[in-house]
Amino acid sequence: MIVLLSVFSYEKLLEIDYQVIIQNYIDSKIGIKYMPKYATTQPGSNQAAADKAIAQMLLTDDRAYVFPEYPNLDQGVEITGALSYLYSIAKAYATPPLPKSPNIHYKNITTLDIISKALDFIVEKQYTFREYVPPLPNNKGKQDWYEWQIAIPRAINDILMTMGQDISNELLTKLVKRSRHYQPNSTHSGPIGM
Repeated sequence: MIVLLSVFSYEKLLEIDYQVIIQNYIDSKIGIKYMPKYATTQPGSNQAAADKAIAQMLLTDDRAYVFPEYPNLDQGVEITGALSYLYSIAKAYATPPLPKSPNIHYKNITTLDIISKALDFIVEKQYTFREYVPPLPNNKGKQDWYEWQIAIPRAINDILMTMGQDISNELLTKLVKRSRHYQPNSTHSGPIGM
């Protein structure tokens, strides 16, 4: 009986520890408490970066891309750039308002909707399984394995970690399934680690 209770207590303690670890990671990425020395941004700058990214977004349903700065749908570097803007918005969404740093995006339904629709668009229209497309002349040398195998999945994972459980299960499943293959046409080598 005591062993059973201690195993249950230990599992519960591990679950709590993982939640604390995840929250500390998110806090360090968005720039608040726990590890300010390692924080990548300051909390007040998250809203400004999100406002700038949202102002540049195309929010219409008939859009061909999410950000005008990154219109080339077949270029891995363009997808990574668009995801970095979305990550800026996600950080603002996850940053609680501080006394000297109000944040209108914190847990805001409209901000969540913007992020979700943009991620869904990128997964459906940009980060898709297709034949290799050589780099455009003006992007010479930017289309390589790094973007598809490391940069894009890493950017997606950063957004998912920052957003936590606020991303719908359907979108989460799509993103994880898509980033599992780590390249535009995985039929040549299959998922990484398999």
